[in-house]
Amino acid sequence: MEKKRITGLFLVFALVLGLFGGCAKLPEFDASKYLESQLNVCFKNDSTKSEELGIHSTKEEAEADFNRTVNQFTDSFFIGVSISDKLKQRYREIFADLFSKVDYTVKDNQKLNDNSYIVTVEYKQMKVLKPAIKKMRKKLSKVSTTNLELYQESFFTLMADRMEKVLSKDLKFGTPEVMVFHVEIKDYKYTLNQEDVMTLMNGLIDFDAVEAVG
Repeated sequence: MEKKRITGLFLVFALVLGLFGGCAKLPEFDASKYLESQLNVCFKNDSTKSEELGIHSTKEEAEADFNRTVNQFTDSFFIGVSISDKLKQRYREIFADLFSKVDYTVKDNQKLNDNSYIVTVEYKQMKVLKPAIKKMRKKLSKVSTTNLELYQESFFTLMADRMEKVLSKDLKFGTPEVMVFHVEIKDYKYTLNQEDVMTLMNGLIDFDAVEAVG
């Protein structure tokens, strides 16, 4: 999968977070709680902190944002690929499960002179795509490449099988890493830095393994 498509997947998260990430007003602002609330909705479908901060009014509203993230991510993942609707729905469920298991911890924050914040985030990279691709290569070598649509259906079916197994039984994480996340002011409201959203996405999941696949 080419790097351009991977960048598009990251942009899905940056744009979705941006749509509901600019709701926090300036007074009595806690940047760490704000960032954690947005990540929890986007990845874990957990609206507890978001509702406390008034960013989402109800659990159902936040769940709609989570489902939109999953749907847009799935659509972006399969741009230019022909697979069945049934298989694509299977991937929506896989990605929802994958997102719920990402490992991050939002820590302390520091206010800067321009009233923006930097927030420390610790995370561990989920090792799901690399082991899935590695295990499926032997089976893939037996699949005919004469029909592109059938090959793509077979390829992504095998990958789904492996991803589901890794997520349910063999999931491992890398060593802890730390990044600085910027919470900025736009139009008198706080919002998340989009480049930092993409950096965190790349850190949370081993997308580099997918880039190596044609």
